Amino acid sequence: MEIQQKRSRMASEVCVFSVLHQGAVKFYTEFLHSLDCQTYSNFDLFLVVDNVRSEILKDIENKTLHRFKIIHYEYSGGMLENRIKGLQHLVKTKNKYQTIVFLDSDDLVAKNYIEIVSRNNKDFEVVVSDLIPFSEYHKADSDMPIWNERLMNKEILDVTFLKNKNILGFGNTSIHFRLIERLKSNYPEPLAPDWYFFKDILTLSDRIKFSKESIIFYRQHHSNIAGYQTLTHEKLRRIFQVKYDHYKLMYYTDADSVEEINTITKILNNEKDITQSINYLNQKSINFFWWEETTYLKKSYNE
Repeated sequence: MEIQQKRSRMASEVCVFSVLHQGAVKFYTEFLHSLDCQTYSNFDLFLVVDNVRSEILKDIENKTLHRFKIIHYEYSGGMLENRIKGLQHLVKTKNKYQTIVFLDSDDLVAKNYIEIVSRNNKDFEVVVSDLIPFSEYHKADSDMPIWNERLMNKEILDVTFLKNKNILGFGNTSIHFRLIERLKSNYPEPLAPDWYFFKDILTLSDRIKFSKESIIFYRQHHSNIAGYQTLTHEKLRRIFQVKYDHYKLMYYTDADSVEEINTITKILNNEKDITQSINYLNQKSINFFWWEETTYLKKSYNE
């Protein structure tokens, strides 16, 4: 079911795309306020509503000022399925959007975020922004972007960058609308759906811009893994499992991927190797890209 709040204004070129689930409802007012403070306001919010009661949603939105139109699309599925169904709906309705700005409904954005990414999307198929992590309720925990220093000299990426690690997430990436016309009819539900999704729809000719000027305030909780975290046995095993799942779906016969899987399997089968690997990675004090740690392990293990 789709509900639209009607506003008298020119058609929007930008669609902010997000999913609202039960766990993010308590942050929804703050999310709307963050969008309402944007320097660029001619956008729609397309919200996939995952099992949130309509009266709760309406109550929050009626009490929150917002200059933009909110479109509700109700669907309850997995993390990737929710987004695929919502994007497919946008294609079917033949909207005239030029840019899709993916955001997580429990995060916050800098005031010029949509202005910067929509401007950059005129020249680049994909724009990915840096993250400033903060704890669940305290935005002032940090003011340091986590990837700026590592990518400051490499602002233009291509899809090969995503083979062994990822920085493109459903909360910090914007794309040309035309890219979603490449969507398949069916998708698996992998452990790293954002990594799989962006790698799957992009081609070698698509250009990715890392935008250090646009900032996402990235709310930290148990399922988020970016920035300033000490590695543990459990986290290393999860990283490996995600990477194994990703390679099995996308690079099943790729020699480099098979080598990395074999190396990390050997490490995980030896308690001493696991401990040494964790110590090695923690001592490096690197803000790793998502799922990048095992690549460093492969290098150290084979030295």
